[in-house]
Amino acid sequence: MPTKEIVNQLRLIVKQIPGMQSINGLRHKILRLQDLSDLIKMKKIVVFKMRSGPGSDIALAQAVGQEVLKEWMDLYGIVRIKRATAIEMGARREASLLYAPQAFLKIPASHREYLEGIERETRRLIRLSEKKGYEFKSFAWNDRLDDIFVINTSKAFRQSEPMRGWYREPAKPRDHSEEELRHRKYYGAFKDGKLYAYFHIYIYEDLAIGKHFIGHAEHLKHGIMNGLISFTVRECINNLQVKWLNYGEWQRKGSLNAFKQHSGFQGYAILLEFEDEKELLEYSKQKVRTIWRL
Repeated sequence: MPTKEIVNQLRLIVKQIPGMQSINGLRHKILRLQDLSDLIKMKKIVVFKMRSGPGSDIALAQAVGQEVLKEWMDLYGIVRIKRATAIEMGARREASLLYAPQAFLKIPASHREYLEGIERETRRLIRLSEKKGYEFKSFAWNDRLDDIFVINTSKAFRQSEPMRGWYREPAKPRDHSEEELRHRKYYGAFKDGKLYAYFHIYIYEDLAIGKHFIGHAEHLKHGIMNGLISFTVRECINNLQVKWLNYGEWQRKGSLNAFKQHSGFQGYAILLEFEDEKELLEYSKQKVRTIWRL
């Protein structure tokens, strides 16, 4: 029987077959638009609205919002919406949809409510991580650069894709002011003084947007990622501003999506409202992924 690494290599080879990418690309677009349409009909919509106004704190929030929006649009692209769809969604005139549905968890009133709403196996894994002696807490990125590099390089493939880019390089310092760190959080799983998993999130308005969520390959079996999500939910509950926690793209299938679903996440269409952000509006026009409108 071929090893998992061989299967991953074969998948990469199949992707290079002439014509295969075009066929898969068209099929992917049709399924993606259907997913978005279904979510809109079910009223499963999260609104990302740019904030404007005077004040240094608002300026910091704006900078974070712009960074998140540009990263989302670069990674996923957008799809334009018809006027009828905009009216149905209660959207402003200058609005678009993120091309990829996102996995969001609606923050409950209490941590107990969160635990009661997730899968029994997920609760078991959370307890396992605690039983194994892992501690979950916030941390300073620059204090854990060596641990982060070890985590990032502990597995050559994740979700059938090779690790690449900055994940393969020593982690670099990130210098942010105390004010900026109100909008950028780093949560981690620790044991015996070592970091074994981390979750980097942005805080913008009532949204906690996940950026990096990764654990050491040898420690995943101990439920550390489940424990880290649980801790993050607790932190979001304590931050009365946050109503939603994001963990990347929502897909139709796959082990990662099963993990998200078992942890309490669901798929949502993301409505982007640009208000008076003309620069972002122009930027979005360069990121349209399909001529079709919803």
